[in-house]
Amino acid sequence: MYILNYGNFSDFNLKNSSGFVDFWNQFYKDHERTEDYIYNLNIGQNLKRNNVRWLIDWKLPKPHRENEIDRVLGQTARLNQFRNGNLSENEFKELVAQIYRTGFVMPVFLFHISRPQQYPIWDRFVINAFQRHIHNIRINGNIINAWDAYDRYRQYIDSIGKACFKGFPSRNNERCVRNLKQIDNALWAFGKFLAQYGGL
Repeated sequence: MYILNYGNFSDFNLKNSSGFVDFWNQFYKDHERTEDYIYNLNIGQNLKRNNVRWLIDWKLPKPHRENEIDRVLGQTARLNQFRNGNLSENEFKELVAQIYRTGFVMPVFLFHISRPQQYPIWDRFVINAFQRHIHNIRINGNIINAWDAYDRYRQYIDSIGKACFKGFPSRNNERCVRNLKQIDNALWAFGKFLAQYGGL
């Protein structure tokens, strides 16, 4: 059983990963839309414009600038090229940098919706959890750049997945994505908790 221990918040023990994920997953705020999220990832098929629109609205529910949305929707075919292995990671980085000229969360989100089983979601709350578990990694403090930090985060997520789920990553892409969503939910909830009680 995972026991909430204030003195051990900075400890990262893979042996306790399953309990950690189960415990913090229950505090995630948006479980009711998980099936819609999985549906709109359209795993095993190409993304459609309505899938992309729904996923962006889910990620950023506040009103968007329509020209920003149009830029993403206009590149749906390129997202599918990356999904199907017809664009390299570096080529896709160049593309998302043209779509989102500032920030890092949304460029990563385009990676995520294109290949959700390989590129996890990245936001301020999962960063909080990651930084608390992986000591001495200041993402915004010029210690390492954002893409290097994200690569480390992918390794961190992979290590949790292997500790929590037998056969992870599953060859069944939907099962893999569902496993990753449980991990993301737990890290999001834990990271939000840390943000609210930052002095712990």
